[in-house]
Amino acid sequence: MSLLNYKQQANEPDWFNENDDHFYHSVTSGSSPSNEWYEFESESDALDFALSFESQSVIDQFEVAAFDSKDRWFHHEDIAKHADGWEPAEAVPGANPASFADLAQAQSRF
Repeated sequence: MSLLNYKQQANEPDWFNENDDHFYHSVTSGSSPSNEWYEFESESDALDFALSFESQSVIDQFEVAAFDSKDRWFHHEDIAKHADGWEPAEAVPGANPASFADLAQAQSRF
């Protein structure tokens, strides 16, 4: 999981959207100094990085379950069996993991 760049600032940093092969995401609210700018090599790296998110908002909206042999956050409504301390959570068959956009929004100050 490789976060290449991160900035919390009002305006888009110079490196944002500079490389067509990378995955970029921003969480913004006008020209707030709390705007967040992310750069990863891939969306998979972004989703790996999101596993480190610990805000109460993320925990209230999402739960980690296995997906294609990787842990991923899922919306609570997409969880068939919640983790119980002994057994991991299981997603509803066919459910897709939460997007990095949803997770970053929940993790942000906005």
